[in-house]
Parts: sequence; structure tokens; C-alpha cells
Amino acid sequence: MQEIVIGSRQKIDPETWERRASFHFFKSFTEPYHGVCLRVDCTETYYYAKKHQLSVFLSLLHRSLVAAHQVENFKTRIVGDTVWSYEQINGGSAVGRENGTIGLGHYQFRPRIDEFVREAAIELDRVRQRDDIERYPETNLIRYSVLPGSTSPPFRMLATSRTKTPRPASHSANY
Repeated sequence: MQEIVIGSRQKIDPETWERRASFHFFKSFTEPYHGVCLRVDCTETYYYAKKHQLSVFLSLLHRSLVAAHQVENFKTRIVGDTVWSYEQINGGSAVGRENGTIGLGHYQFRPRIDEFVREAAIELDRVRQRDDIERYPETNLIRYSVLPGSTSPPFRMLATSRTKTPRPASHSANY
């Protein structure tokens, strides 16, 4: 695999990449990804956060980013016709404001939970004080949505990839 190192990411040659067929299939999609909402047992992280007086939300976000860093495919992004493997994946979420609007928070990953939560709390406060919506300029991001207090069945929703053009009339799908 031919790679060119640029900062904290490596360029992957899609023609020699083992996922070449998937790349060529999905690269023309407007949304070449899947989203999944699952119920996860977070009891251990909840009690850890409470014991150490940390934000439960930010502690859970940190734990999920730690897990994401252990899966190589979660660190891979397609940008145009280029495939990138990032060394670091960061987090992002909607942030509610007192006036009912939202902003977007962007959290730089830190391996240590205390450092991550401290820096992310500063980001939350910063976003709450603004009145605009600031987008994270890079693609090494996992966006999170959390509805506090909501309950759902173990498997609630799956968002699938979308193409730029509609499916041909002859195409059928069984769901």
C-alpha cells in the first residue's frame, strides 16, 4: 500500500487498498456511511464519572472515542477521491443553549479521561456562550447525538448510505 504521510493522517492509495471495491462503490454516494443507535450498558462509566466528579456525558463520549481508536476502519475517511487514515479521531456533538438554539461542540481526543473531560467542558462552555454554529473543518470526527432520559429498544434506528441519484425503477429491495 502506497502511503503519503501528511501531519496526523496517511493518504491511502485506493487502487492498492484491500477495500478498493467498497471505495469505488461508495465514493459517489452523498452520504457514504451508516449510522446506528444502540442501547449500551454504561453503568461502569456512569459510576466512575460520579465517583470522580466528572461529566457523565463527556465521560461516555471519551470511552466511545477510546473504543473508536481501537478499530482501524473508524479512523478511515473518504474525502473526494482520496482515502485518509487518521491517527486521531475527535468527537463532536450538538450543544443546547439556554435560548433553545444549538451550537456544535468539537472535542479533541485525549487518552486520559481527566484531560479530555476538562478540555471538553471548556469547549461546551465556549459553545454555549456563542450564537452561531461553527463547523469542524476536518473529517477526523465522530458526531454524537444524545437525548438524556430517553429510552428505546435495544436496536432503535439504522441510517444507511445514500446515493446522489435515485435507484432505477427496476431496482427492488426487501427490508
